[in-house]
Amino acid sequence: MKSILIPRGKSLDEPQQYVAVNGEAFIIPKGLKCEVPDYIADELQRAIEAGEQLEITISDLKKSVK
Repeated sequence: MKSILIPRGKSLDEPQQYVAVNGEAFIIPKGLKCEVPDYIADELQRAIEAGEQLEITISDLKKSVK
């Protein structure tokens, strides 16, 4: 088990994060530290890294268009 904390978003953001791996789903509250299985924490980390890479790719594409 790993302890995770998903930061709260903006006021209109969902207060929870839905995460599912291989048919097993979790609804994780934002802004509260909670314990989740390692594979759920790993999937959340993978999703964060994918989002960061997407932002880099978008930025690079915008630069190449100019």
